[in-house]
Formats: sequence, structure tokens, C-alpha cells
Amino acid sequence: MKMDTFDVGEYRKFLFTYDVSKILKEIPDDNDPIWDSNTIRQSAEYWGFHNTRSIIFKWCSDPKFDLTKESIDILPFIESFNQDTQLWKSISPFCDKLAQHFNGIVVRAFIANIPPGSSTTPHEDIGCILVPFVHRNHVALETREGVDFLIKDKHFKFEIGDVYEIDNMSIHDAINNGKFRRLHLIVDVLPQDFKSSIIDNKDFLTVKFSKNKISRYKRNSVNGRIEKLGTWEFRNKN
Repeated sequence: MKMDTFDVGEYRKFLFTYDVSKILKEIPDDNDPIWDSNTIRQSAEYWGFHNTRSIIFKWCSDPKFDLTKESIDILPFIESFNQDTQLWKSISPFCDKLAQHFNGIVVRAFIANIPPGSSTTPHEDIGCILVPFVHRNHVALETREGVDFLIKDKHFKFEIGDVYEIDNMSIHDAINNGKFRRLHLIVDVLPQDFKSSIIDNKDFLTVKFSKNKISRYKRNSVNGRIEKLGTWEFRNKN
């Protein structure tokens, strides 16, 4: 979420401490093929996650907008993965707690694995249309000496079980100079009661969020009026 929801000069918020012991019991070792079963995060060139691995449980991708049409209805998917695993069963109560905390729905949930000697590329999370709206939350599952997390060159440490919301629209990166992997569980929550927000995005604006719908509007370059393009409604992929 954008920085103006945070205190001035701060780039993360402490939310609460969560007992991750049940999750830790189900974490697979690095030889388990589940780490490479879905490489959507690693395959996107602009995200900077080429040297990382992931286990994805929920993922919402951007819809494709056709601005040549006067009105369009778009139904993106919130896809689910690895739901039949004991790992997900141990994680889902944590996701439910965050959803309740923000009065929203979980649109992304995954474990990010940064191997020793690896890092992410400094980046801003601008690839997804939902970034300005969602609450991006981190909880450390495995972290040791040599691990660093930077947001705008400010260094942060994460203690295991401490849950933080971070400003992922500012430049940030994670570095693992240690001897062991670094694991964070990352969960995006989209609030159900989002009132109204406007973000300029070149040819169009995004305004008004209610329940599971985002309405899209475009500014008329001639008269300056806002014209509705259509509605984006979430639905789960069967």
C-alpha cells in the first residue's frame, strides 16, 4: 500500500505477534519440488525475484484492459494453489486473522525463499493494479544473521512471528548474506470497505472499491470529465 497510509518517515507498521510454530513444522526443505511448482514471481522480468523461490497459495493477476472499448466488464481470477497440503492448513488461520484484521479478502498468499548469498533486485511493487489498495504483510518464518531488508535505504530486521505491514510502493529489497535461507510468509489483503481512491495511471483512473468490485474510469481528454469504463469483479477460479 502507498506510503501516505503510514506515519511520516516510516515504511512498515507492526501489527501483532503470531505463533508460527505450527507453520514451521510443515515447512518443506529446499529439495522439495513444491518450491519450483509455480514460478510466476520468478518469471516476471520487472519484479526482481529471479534468485528467489516461492510456494504460492493464492494469487490474483491483473486483468487485461482494452481502452479502445467504451465499456468493459472484467472478471479476474483469484487462483488457489497447494490448498490440499498440510502447509496450507497451517497457514490458512493466519490468513483468516489478517483478513479479519483489515476487514478484507486475501488476494495473494505465498512463502518467499531467499537462498543464502542471494537477494532481490531493488524494486517498487508497481506491476499490479491492486498495489495501491492492498495491505502487504510480512511475517518472518526463518531468518538469521546476515539477512537485511531495506526500504528506501532504511534497514529493518524481522523477528520470527512478528507481523508487519510494509510500504511496498517504495523502493525495497531483501538481502541474504547469511549461511541459511530466509523465509517470509507474505499475504496481501484487499479491504472490503475501501471507500474511494483515485490513482492516475496514464490513460485512465481507478476509483471506488466496494465489496469484491473495482470500478474503472477514464478521464475525457477533451472535456475533463470522468467516464466509466467498466467494473472488475473478483471471482474464484474453479
